[in-house]
Amino acid sequence: MSQVATSSGSPSRAPALREDLQWSLFSDDPRRRRWVVKDPVSLEYFYFSDLERRVAKLLVGRASKDELVEEIRHQFPFLPSPATWLAGFLNRLGGSQLLVPRGLAAGSFLWKSRQRQAKSGWVGALASPIAIRVPVFDPTWLMNFLELPARILFSRLVTLFWVVAAVVVAWQVGARMLERPAELGASFAGFGGENAIWLVLSWAVVKSLHELGHLLACRKWNSGCHEVGFLFLMFVPCFYCDTSDSWRLRRPTDRAWIAAAGIYVELILATLAGAGWMLFQPGVLQAICANVMLICSLGTIFLNGNPLLRYDGYYVLTDLWGVPNLAEQGREVVRAGWYSWLTGLPLDSRRWDGNPWLLGLYGLAALFYRHFVVLLILYVVWTMFEGFGIGLAALLFIALTLFGMVWATTRTAYQFGKEIMRSGMLRWTRVAVSLGLLAGLVWCFVAIPLPEFQRARGTSSWSQIGPV
Repeated sequence: MSQVATSSGSPSRAPALREDLQWSLFSDDPRRRRWVVKDPVSLEYFYFSDLERRVAKLLVGRASKDELVEEIRHQFPFLPSPATWLAGFLNRLGGSQLLVPRGLAAGSFLWKSRQRQAKSGWVGALASPIAIRVPVFDPTWLMNFLELPARILFSRLVTLFWVVAAVVVAWQVGARMLERPAELGASFAGFGGENAIWLVLSWAVVKSLHELGHLLACRKWNSGCHEVGFLFLMFVPCFYCDTSDSWRLRRPTDRAWIAAAGIYVELILATLAGAGWMLFQPGVLQAICANVMLICSLGTIFLNGNPLLRYDGYYVLTDLWGVPNLAEQGREVVRAGWYSWLTGLPLDSRRWDGNPWLLGLYGLAALFYRHFVVLLILYVVWTMFEGFGIGLAALLFIALTLFGMVWATTRTAYQFGKEIMRSGMLRWTRVAVSLGLLAGLVWCFVAIPLPEFQRARGTSSWSQIGPV
């Protein structure tokens, strides 16, 4: 039981749910109805099943815990152990500060909880410095001025125009690259070493416009946006906006549009950049257009638009699939699958909002792809920083990132091992097979030969042989 649920007061009295929480229907599917709760103090959002919402509505602070358990047993006879389920549910509510605190002022408690969350957020950011957010202001006052551009940008006619234009330009760019394959590379090389600076500036501008697209989409579909700030993505600053309030929208297509708005804006930028690359002569403008094309195409395919990472493509898939907390459910299915394999206990598929096999495949794919992307980014960082002569800074960045990854993996494995040992139902043959497979994966990773090269200074002298 959490500190909130067991703080001072009558130990038999049931805790009360906070009355300021804002409920919104997320999915009205009668088989898997879901609700979203917004905490107006922390501006955080939580998913609730229909069962959890109905039980939460019973937390009015009047009944004792024993009476509450009896009421749950009466209303929900299918629960095998109402007391155990309620204890876990109250623990989650208390850990999320959704219960009315006892024994101290509610405002003081919530403020201290908010401060602890902010501190843990900064610690997590330092442990994974690839993407650090710095909130700046609440753009609610700005939303009224964005109504007209939002209506124009996301109108059906304008959207259809940019989709058709993107297909035509992509076709022309592809044909030109097949005809003259070295021209795109020449756009970068012909601009010299300064192109690295323009590439960074192009990245910052593109990602800022990307976030502006999300803000305009929030205005178009009447969703709130309460946080805008700076995002240091691989230490490159750009703007970002928090679109979490879109989870309160009832239609999944509206939520998907808000999530895909940044990709839509990058589609427009890639189309304009592709046309400019074909029209301009070799030089600064053509190199900038090549940079924008590279960022908006490869960046969307491998990062923003890829549902295996928690960026725009992930939230689009979440809304269209109808599986809230897709990443968490995918990880939980993988974890539960290993637990079932090692203990022999059956897997309860009713715990999740989708097919457990599909969720498990997604969880494994996301796990491997996320680590692959992080390692690839670290390689790029090392190459760039070492080329600028600041390899020590690159090593520090790489060490911080790898430390965060190893620490999180070790802690998760330790907790999982303790839970399995407590079960007392280990099948040691399966444990041995699992450890053998893990050792094989580690050996394959270590045995992969890495490219090696040596860099050394050298001198050469030329002499002319012949009559003087």
